[in-house]
Amino acid sequence: MKLFRILDPFTLTLITVGVAGLFLSGQRRFRPLL
Repeated sequence: MKLFRILDPFTLTLITVGVAGLFLSGQRRFRPLL
């Protein structure tokens, strides 16, 4: 349980960073089109 408690916030952080990175890269790709 202790490992899960430590891993859960870490996983959520990785997911947040991943989604943010995809969103930023998507904006960069679509900016020239707009």
